[in-house]
Amino acid sequence: MALSLALGGCVPHAERVSAERFVEIARARDDAPEPTLDGSFEAYVAVASRRSPSLEASFERWRAASSRVRGRRRWPRPQISYAALVRPVETRVGPQRQRVGARIPIAWPGQLRAGAEGASAMADAEGERFASELVRLRARIADAYWPLWAIERRRAALDEEIALLGGVAESLRARIEVGRATVAQAQLVELRRARAADARASLDTARRRFEAALRAAVGLDASVALPIAPEDPELRELPVSASTLAEWAAARPDVRVHEALARASGANEREIAARRLPDLALGVEWMETGPARMPNVRGDGDDAWMIGVTVGVPVDLGALADERRAATADVAAHHADARAVALAAQAELEGALAELDDARRRVHLHEHELRPSAEAAWEATVGAFASGGAALADVLLAARERVELHASHDEAKASFARAWARVESAVGRGLSDEDPNEHANDANAPNEHANEHANDANEHANEAGAEVER
Repeated sequence: MALSLALGGCVPHAERVSAERFVEIARARDDAPEPTLDGSFEAYVAVASRRSPSLEASFERWRAASSRVRGRRRWPRPQISYAALVRPVETRVGPQRQRVGARIPIAWPGQLRAGAEGASAMADAEGERFASELVRLRARIADAYWPLWAIERRRAALDEEIALLGGVAESLRARIEVGRATVAQAQLVELRRARAADARASLDTARRRFEAALRAAVGLDASVALPIAPEDPELRELPVSASTLAEWAAARPDVRVHEALARASGANEREIAARRLPDLALGVEWMETGPARMPNVRGDGDDAWMIGVTVGVPVDLGALADERRAATADVAAHHADARAVALAAQAELEGALAELDDARRRVHLHEHELRPSAEAAWEATVGAFASGGAALADVLLAARERVELHASHDEAKASFARAWARVESAVGRGLSDEDPNEHANDANAPNEHANEHANDANEHANEAGAEVER
């Protein structure tokens, strides 16, 4: 019994690491200051980390799973019984009138440890789900925020086009008075202005759609204004090589979820194996005896004491064998799920990297070739039109190309920012210009944690085997 108590109360290192990880994250969330919504992308991410309902639900599930670990290691409750004999049993030494008993179940150490290991692995799985939700939340915010940023830039470009066409219309009206332009030309410019104004008004519909998506991702009410900062997204270089990104994707949080579930199923299999042992309980009972009716009786009024052992015979070994096979199959299934998610992560990473490279190419093309050519063509066309060397159609075409290239340039920047967030989602972590070795150490941490679980599991499996042999 002392051995069972000592082994059952010993907490393995892997479980302590799991509990400390949750406590660290919970303390960081509690101590974090309330973020301000200044319109930047990072500000929306910071607000979402405090207000997102989906992230909060994931964190609370992690809290619940972490709180269950200790309960799976607890000792079975002792039982105390009392009985009063309505009709005392007469004996030679006196009537037996009442009795008090205590029964203490004996828990096998392997069964207690396996249950706690399974609960700890489930807590690890919920922790990895929380980490995965945090990264994917960032990608969802990017898919709503950067289109809004592009819409604001598109609106500014259309305002500029409307103003430019207004200047052309004024010039045409002056020319009409001296017979150098026709009313048809002025009407054509006004038509183009009206179409630009309609395109600007239609942006409100798209803005409402993306604002709704952003509010849902961040967790904001409809009454909260959504400012958008005018700063361009930064065109950063990836801090690590593609091979390192692939390694991170193969071990991202939702892959580790299935690895933790596999550990939980393995612990369940060991717990089932420990249940093949007989259930044991120690009991003690005191029976109060009254004075004897006859005088001078030897042992007059002596109370009776009894000790006993209760053995629960495992007659359901066949059912336990089926449960054990089911747990083993669950382990194999979770390992297969982990491999499937890892392969999907590789495909997701390749797609995100392709989008990132294409967006970077488009941004550089607009900055170094298309936009400068459009600006030069616009200035040359306006100058030629003022001197009568260019037709009105040339001016309208140059104005349209200038505005459209401005908009497509902004869309390429927004696409780059969204692709960057998708790369982060694919690898399961944020990307920055920090030391890549630090990220590598973070990537090895889950593997070290899994190895600790595996070592504890092997040790406890050997103990369970020894118990079965005994």
